[in-house]
Amino acid sequence: MLNKEYFLSINDVSKLLELPAHTLRYWEKQFPINVKPTTGVGGRRYYRHQTVETLKKIKDLLYSRGMTIAGVKKLIKEG
Repeated sequence: MLNKEYFLSINDVSKLLELPAHTLRYWEKQFPINVKPTTGVGGRRYYRHQTVETLKKIKDLLYSRGMTIAGVKKLIKEG
């Protein structure tokens, strides 16, 4: 269970979601409004609880439901 008060590093999120870190960085470029980590010292990425929840939804749509990146973008845009 994630604590909503803390930030998680990209490595922690990668392990939590069972995704490689490069996939998370790619999704940042594909979904810049929805996936926007805070950057710390040296450009390290830190994710808020809300961003991690968004990443979980994106993963589900792409991997479990078989949607494309374009399809997920359209779904997010429509709300």
